[in-house]
Order: sequence, then structure tokens, then C-alpha cells
Amino acid sequence: MILLYRTKINWKNIPNMSSSSSSTEHSTETIRKTGGKDKNYAKSLIRRYGEIVEYYLENKSEKGFDTVFKQTRVRSGGVTWEIHPTKWNRMMENDDDSKNVLFQYVSDKRASYWDEKKSGMSHFGLVSTSIKTQMKKQKIHYSYDAEEMLNDYYKCLRKSDARHSQEAGVDDNAKMPVPVYVYEEVAKDLLSSGEIIWWAFMILQWNLMARSINVEQIHVEFFGWSGDMMTCLFAHTKTLKGDRTKMKPFHLSTNQQRPWICPVTAVAIMLMSGFHSTKQLFEAGSAAKSYNRAIKTALQSPSVQTAMKRAGVSEKDVASHTFRKSSATHVSGNSLCAPSIFSILLRGGWSIGEVMQRYIHVGEAQDRFLAHLLAGRDLFETSFHYVCPHFITLPSEEILKGTLFIIIQIFCFFLFLFH
Repeated sequence: MILLYRTKINWKNIPNMSSSSSSTEHSTETIRKTGGKDKNYAKSLIRRYGEIVEYYLENKSEKGFDTVFKQTRVRSGGVTWEIHPTKWNRMMENDDDSKNVLFQYVSDKRASYWDEKKSGMSHFGLVSTSIKTQMKKQKIHYSYDAEEMLNDYYKCLRKSDARHSQEAGVDDNAKMPVPVYVYEEVAKDLLSSGEIIWWAFMILQWNLMARSINVEQIHVEFFGWSGDMMTCLFAHTKTLKGDRTKMKPFHLSTNQQRPWICPVTAVAIMLMSGFHSTKQLFEAGSAAKSYNRAIKTALQSPSVQTAMKRAGVSEKDVASHTFRKSSATHVSGNSLCAPSIFSILLRGGWSIGEVMQRYIHVGEAQDRFLAHLLAGRDLFETSFHYVCPHFITLPSEEILKGTLFIIIQIFCFFLFLFH
């Protein structure tokens, strides 16, 4: 009663737990209404396109670039820069890289990345995608030879980047995987420090095998319930190129024995610990960055340091991306009976090829098994089969309203009693 009294809850934002299918339809429809694209990803592409146009304008005379961008006046009276289709394709088909705006931009930018001991490949990938997005907007496309030249260039770029990373010790932010006991110690430290938001953030990242930027975008109404498990409608924007209309519900299991790594407990406490004025579960403006800072602070804890020493990893080997890599390693290699490799790849958002992606989809049995392992259950303990309290059949609306009315009456009684 005290918890209910002291917690501000927006009941409208509590998700409908009736079934996974209804939640899926509602959430997918919501996304389609918003355009089916992730706003942060779209903004990132606009910035990358702006960067290469700016590079072109600054170096056009010095490097002798052809007029591959042209100014176009828009209805609002402003000016925008568009790609000149014929000249852009001609430039891409030319073997002279020194006259290629894209290749020269990548070459110059890579030098600055390498000076900072970084890779920069994700940045260059976004630049290429931003140009293709602009071309699609203008309803133009690469010629066959131009696209072949682009693919060959990026293939060579990845090889040279991998070779340089190995020789120079470039940190590509992949980090090392850590055992589950290190993950548990970090979770305990975040909880004991009162960092409820970032504790829940990390638990969801581990269980969804996700990038932190994608966890940041989870909405409250993406959660549903299927049998004895919670479900979360989720998509990896890097794999789907920003298209979130093909989101899939993944199962989240419970862990009654170790509630500090239980994803259902984490979501429940998040919903009960504050007022959610928007649909996003994590309402911070830059949640992923704040989460990274919280992880760095947690790594300073003596208990976490001891666990890392036992695992043979140092503080510099661990970052937020570590937990995506660690959860995949845990379920695939730390179990004598690992789930199907396809269930792991599909949940983690890793590519399985266009052909297999058409025919192989998330299967409920394997996804539930995977959810149990990710929640920290031990396959060889009886607790692996524990079932959390859940409705076998959905109670009627009258029962739910009646139960809520009784809770309110009891709550009012205690308020009167202790007033």
C-alpha cells in the first residue's frame, strides 16, 4: 500500500497484457502510422548527407571535382542540394579515385579516425546509405557499373580496415564478452546504487541481445504477454536499415531465484518507479549515453572489479556493447544444450542472408527456450521449469474492474487509518 501511495502511475501507459498477438498488432499499427522509420536513424542519414555535400563544396576547386551536386529551390523558398544523376554515375564508373567525391571524403575522414585509434566503418556505411536514400528520394538509381565499383571499393575498405585494426590495435568498440557472473555483479551494483533505470536498461539489453541505441527506443506499449512469458516487440534498426514495420515479438522469461537479473521484474519496477508521460520506457533525451556513463561508474565497484579479475578482463575491455556480445556468447557456448543458432541470430538481429530470411522466422518453442537461458536459468536445475503466476484464461473485464475497485477501497481505508 505504501508503494502504491508513493508511486505516481499513469494507468493509461500500462500495456495491454491480454495476449502477444493483440499487442503485436497494436504496436505494429502504431509504428506504421509514424512512417515506419526510426527518427534517430533518419536524422543521422540527413547529417551524413550534409557532411559529404559540405566536403564537396569546400574541396571542389582544389581537387577538381565534377559538378555532381546541384542546387534546387524548394517551395518554402530555401535551397537544397540534390545529386546530379548522370554526372554522379559517371564519377562512380571512373577508375580515377582522386576525382571521386565519396572516395576522397572516406579517405580523408579515415585518416582522422585512425589518428584517434578508431575504425570509422560504421560512419562510412551511413554515408553510403545516406546517398542511396537521397537517390531514392529523387527517384534515381546507380548504373550497374557504378554500383559494382561502389561495392568493390567498400569491400577493399573493410579489408584494409581489418588489417590496420589488427596492426595498430584499433579499438572498434566491440569489446570482450564477459561471463554471466560479471553481468550479475554489475546488475547488483546498479541496484544497490539506486540506478533503477540503467539497471533495467542493462537487463533488457542482455535479454534482447541488443545495441543500447535500440533499447533506448522501446515503447511501453511494445510489451505484451503470452502464456507464462512477457513479450517485447523489438527490431534492430541497423539490420532493418531503419524499417521497423517488420518488428517481431521476442519472449522474456522470469527468474524467481535471481530477481536482480529478471527482465520481467526490471520492466515492472520501471513502470512502478515513475510517471511515464510519453510512450517511451526510457524517457531520457540521450538514454544510451547516460547508460554508458552508469556502466563505467559501476565498473569501479570492488565487487565488480573482483568478478572481472576472476574472468580475466580489465575495465577497458568492458563497455555497454559488451553485454550484447556476452549474452550471445553465454547462450551459444556456455550451455551443453544450446538453442538453435537461427533463434540466436534472429533475436540478435544478425544477418542470415536474404534467402533464409524469407523462409526462417522466429519459432515460439526455441525463442522461449532461449528466453529461459538469457534470464539466467540453469538448464540442469529444477528451477529451470518454474512457472511464474499468470492467467491461464483471460479474466473478464468485470473481474478486472472489480479487483481494481477492491484495491482502491483497501487503499482508501489505510489512508484514513494512518491519516
